[in-house]
Order: sequence, then C-alpha cells, then structure tokens
Amino acid sequence: MGNVERYEAASRPIKEICLPNHFYAAYIFDQPSSHQKDIHTIIDEATNLGYPVRCWWLSQAMDIQGTPDRLIVCVHHPSHDENAGMDLYEKLHIQGTEFDELEAAAMEEYVFLGKRVSEIETIKDPFSEVLFKKD
Repeated sequence: MGNVERYEAASRPIKEICLPNHFYAAYIFDQPSSHQKDIHTIIDEATNLGYPVRCWWLSQAMDIQGTPDRLIVCVHHPSHDENAGMDLYEKLHIQGTEFDELEAAAMEEYVFLGKRVSEIETIKDPFSEVLFKKD
C-alpha cells in the first residue's frame, strides 16, 4: 500500500511514497470561496517546497447532514520528524494565511479521498463544478 503513482503534465509517472508515519497536514476551510487567496498560497508554497497537495470535501468522507461542507486541502510532508510541516506552516504564518482548522489527516484519507492539486483552478466542488475560475 504506500506507493502511489501520480502523473505530471507530460504524463511521466512520478512516485509519491505515502507511508502512515508521514505527516499529512489538513488545512480545513468552512467557506472556501472566501479563502481563495489563502488556498492559493497553501498550494503555491507547498509546491515550492516540493510537497504534494491533494484536496477533498468532508462530505466525501462522511455523512454531514445538516451541516455545511468543508474543503480539506492536505499537504503531504514525507517525514516522520516531529518538526515535519513547520517550514510550510511558518511561511503561511508570515504571509498571514488563514484557515479554519489545521489537523493531521490519516494516510488513508489522503490516498483514497484526495485529488491531486497543482493549481487552485483544478479544485472542484462536490458536484464537479470548478470552485475557482481562472481570472
């Protein structure tokens, strides 16, 4: 279980090794449409640091009847070091990036629910509509 192939624009397979002891930082947004800049910053900074990013909706993971859906933007930090993710977190803090919650996701959530994100325009809502249109 741990190896996941992903494809870049040129369709070259790149191995992303997912292990249970890696850190999967889940940045959670209650109203993602009002956090476009923050989500964009997370994706860009994680990519600049070489960390893969995936996203999913809470409704894809559980039945949330009667509560608003939440967007989870999850960054894979391929380390089991206790400081894993702090480099990204500090960059986001300096830039004033806001999110509603930060939690650790399980590898299984990341692998089975997450859809790869390289640009904010690739994020779709639960109905497969693009959440953020290109300007």
